[in-house]
Amino acid sequence: MYISRLIILCFFTIFSNNSLAFLQDIETAQLKSTGGAGVGSILLNEASIFNPASIAFHDKTSIYYSKEQVALKNRNPDRNRKFKDSSRELFVLSDTSSQVKGGFSVEQSKVNRDERFRITSSASSLISKSTAMGILIKYTEDDYAQSHKTFTQVDLGLTHIFRKGLSVGALFQNPTHANRSEPVAILGIHYNLFANMDLILDAGTTYEKKPEENTLQRLAVQLEVFGSLFLRTSQFHDKISEIKGTSWGFSWVGPKLSLEYAYKSFEPLSNDEPSIIYEDEKVIENTLALVLVY
Repeated sequence: MYISRLIILCFFTIFSNNSLAFLQDIETAQLKSTGGAGVGSILLNEASIFNPASIAFHDKTSIYYSKEQVALKNRNPDRNRKFKDSSRELFVLSDTSSQVKGGFSVEQSKVNRDERFRITSSASSLISKSTAMGILIKYTEDDYAQSHKTFTQVDLGLTHIFRKGLSVGALFQNPTHANRSEPVAILGIHYNLFANMDLILDAGTTYEKKPEENTLQRLAVQLEVFGSLFLRTSQFHDKISEIKGTSWGFSWVGPKLSLEYAYKSFEPLSNDEPSIIYEDEKVIENTLALVLVY
């Protein structure tokens, strides 16, 4: 009886550590500045890691590279180890030269003591003049202190443009239950409120298990200044990952070269629930990106 209890305890300890790991889905600088909101937006570089459908409405090809620094603020005394210096790198190639448009990305992350290598491939096509569907395939290798995981995840996306300045989208993450994670459905809207102001809103849930409890909301505002500078800020409340926070950032968009920066800060949603962050701690992420469009 004692041995069986010990085995069960070790089993749950291993999987609990993995579920609370710092390895989260990577974001581009633009996505980070909107708190992750953008399922309904018509995005180019983000189609290789987020909603794959939106690239179908673009006619440009781009190369994207970003470097991200991750730091822990207000370290809790209960944390038995110092948080190690951490970083993420993301390379994205987006191609719109064929009828089926898509992208390819490579991610290398080292966050605290966890590491991730991920390759993604996406494809999207119009199913009507104003509607597109896409698929995203993620091959991932995760290294934790106690285990190594390799899995392949499939995400499905949909984007519809009602009119100029108003678009909606849907993203179904992990419907095949890869990596033992719950499937997540996210609906998003991107609305041009004024000539130079956009509202971006996402709402999601783990629709198969306790959807009313496991929800997320992300709200962002984007301002366009002088036609080439975009300023963004956001708030997000995520019961699925048990975090809440704010972010801000900007994009300077040139004819061929763009520069993007984002700052994101988040903390535990509740001190009563398991979280990757302890009470009073905050995770700070800074991302700088370059985009070449041709």
